[in-house]
Amino acid sequence: MNFDESFEKLIGHEGGYSNNPADPGGETMFGVTKAVAVQNGYTGAMRDLQLSEAKRIAKKVYWDSCRADDLPDAVR
Repeated sequence: MNFDESFEKLIGHEGGYSNNPADPGGETMFGVTKAVAVQNGYTGAMRDLQLSEAKRIAKKVYWDSCRADDLPDAVR
């Protein structure tokens, strides 16, 4: 599985905006929390986070940081 395939699966579970008070992650859009978005340069409202920006952040923070391309396919 490559990043694009992985991100599509993520969006199937995490797509859209969420701000559930019971969720410690707080505001989330496309699986990216507000804290992670801000840490990666996003300054807008979470409801306005574009899918392409969420994908860029997710690749950097969740995929590239653990060098997922170097992992066996079954682990990715």
